Amino acid sequence: MKNTQIQFDIISQIQSVLHTAGIPFWLRGGWAVDFLLERITREHSDIDLVAWKRHAVQLRSLFEQADFTFMRDTGVQYDFTKCGQEISVVFISQIRGELFVEGIPDWVWLPEALSLPPQELDGSFCHVLSPAQLLEEKVGYQKDTGRSPRTKDLQSMKTLNQIIMS
Repeated sequence: MKNTQIQFDIISQIQSVLHTAGIPFWLRGGWAVDFLLERITREHSDIDLVAWKRHAVQLRSLFEQADFTFMRDTGVQYDFTKCGQEISVVFISQIRGELFVEGIPDWVWLPEALSLPPQELDGSFCHVLSPAQLLEEKVGYQKDTGRSPRTKDLQSMKTLNQIIMS
C-alpha cells in the first residue's frame, strides 16, 4: 500500500496549497468514498478532483509551483503527475444554479453535488462530492459508455447506496 500513502500525502498537499489560495475543490472517485467512510478501503490507481473552471489557470500554476507535472489539457480536465501518481482535475461551471462540465452535456450534476461539509480521514479534511453525485457518476458513465462495471465500481456503488440509505 505504498502508493496509498503517497497519494494520501499528495491529497494533503493539494488541500494545503489550494486552501491557502482560496480555491475550493472536491474529491471524487475512490478517495471520495474513503473520506466518506473515514477509512482507506483499497489501493487507488489515481486521485480524482473537481474544481471550478474559473480557477483552472491559477490551479495549474499553483500545482506546477508545488512540483506537479502538467501532462495534458483534455478540454474538460487537467491531468498531472507527482511522485509517479496520476491526478485529474475536472472543471465545472455553474449557470443559473445548474452545475455542468463544458463539453460533456450528458454528465448529470445533482443540485446537492457540492453540499457536504469537509470530511476527515486520518486527520486530513477534504470536501468530497455527495454520495448521490458519486453514485450518479458511476451509473451514468456505464450507461453512456456501455462499459461493464469493474469490481471496484460495483463495490463503490454498493457502498454509496448504503451511505445514502443510512
